[in-house]
Amino acid sequence: MNSNVYVEAQMLIRKPVEDVFEAFINPEVTTNFWFTKSTGKLEEGKTLTWEWEMYAVKSDVKVLQVIQNQLIKTEWGETFNKCRLRIQTNGKRNVSYH
Repeated sequence: MNSNVYVEAQMLIRKPVEDVFEAFINPEVTTNFWFTKSTGKLEEGKTLTWEWEMYAVKSDVKVLQVIQNQLIKTEWGETFNKCRLRIQTNGKRNVSYH
């Protein structure tokens, strides 16, 4: 059995790249649409805890790399799955992330 699982998802967001980036690194915004609690802002080199209160679940999150308005790399979950969030703009104030 192959243990290398790769999942990719994309979404078009009609907001400026700066707003989208801030929404993912700032828990005051992120808790409105993803997890319910965080021990801090996503900053390179930090380890945080995200919590989903409705499921009584929490996870440590290691922040591996942050490039302002472009990229967020993390490892999280029991097996520390790598997650890369790449933010791109098409020049028309539309942002996609994958």
